[in-house]
Amino acid sequence: MFDLSFCIPTLDRASELAQSLHSIIDQADERVEIVIVDGGSTDGTAELVARLAATRFPSIRLLASATRSGVDRDVLQAVEAARGTHCWLFSDDDRLAPGALAAVRQRLAADPSLAGISTNYQAYDAAFTYPIATVPAFSSRPDAGDAVFTRREDCFSALALHLGFISCQVVDRQRWLAAVGQRDVTPFCNAWIIVYMIGAMLEPGARWLYLSEVCVHYRSGNDSFMARQGLWRRQLITHVAFADILRHFFAENSPPYRAVMATLIRDRMPRTLAVLKARGMPVGLQLSLLRLYVARYGSHPGFWWRVLPLFALPGAVYRGAWSLYRRRRIAATATTSTG
Repeated sequence: MFDLSFCIPTLDRASELAQSLHSIIDQADERVEIVIVDGGSTDGTAELVARLAATRFPSIRLLASATRSGVDRDVLQAVEAARGTHCWLFSDDDRLAPGALAAVRQRLAADPSLAGISTNYQAYDAAFTYPIATVPAFSSRPDAGDAVFTRREDCFSALALHLGFISCQVVDRQRWLAAVGQRDVTPFCNAWIIVYMIGAMLEPGARWLYLSEVCVHYRSGNDSFMARQGLWRRQLITHVAFADILRHFFAENSPPYRAVMATLIRDRMPRTLAVLKARGMPVGLQLSLLRLYVARYGSHPGFWWRVLPLFALPGAVYRGAWSLYRRRRIAATATTSTG
């Protein structure tokens, strides 16, 4: 009946969820369903979904949980409850880009053997006022075209960090469920279950597509893990839990593992550190973070000249740079709109 099920975990973000749902419904037809797993919201999420089901899109379901089992379990529950042949895993605060649904359908129809698709994305500020530059989805190649991977090693080397971006992952539901049924996934419910599941699905012979077309508009500066667990625990999720998933599939001295670490050091860590310092990260927390980074990445030469020097710059430098960048982006967006 359904060829695509949008699977959305949510918790107390009704306002953002409404925008996400409208962006999906605007493109959806009778072959699409939306499955939302609510981890215990108290902000009107249930009323929002009921209203949309009654007035705009009847193929939307809310699965309410009496207890907060975490985003990993919510994702697993959503895929299990879905009825589509493919599941588009989606965040409750991002937006589906115009034409994205048709683009993904076209690729799935052209290659039914795909285990899944990772799409490209465009980042925006938290209010979706203007686009911002961010790290590329495809390793360090922002201009990379479509690519099909037939080996887990190649897929992770190019996309591993991007595979954790929920809104950009479309999976074959039966392959996902088969992978879940063959193993105990509990040890991997550490905020990176999607990365683990994609790795598990990429058995020999499986095919994974990177779709270079922008299919997702990502809302930056709205990290739910940061808001609920704090900065330090969020860093542990990024720099400890993610590495645990990688080590399940690859040895630390293997080319794929080293490639992912190199991308993390080159692209992700400098940007994250700049943002944290611009937001006024306390000195004590900076020292704790420095110790964590040295322990985790001290054996990688790139860390010492790409990341370590950033700790020495005062937060005022980052705040000034961000303010200047923001003003320029707003001005550029206004010029484009009036032009």
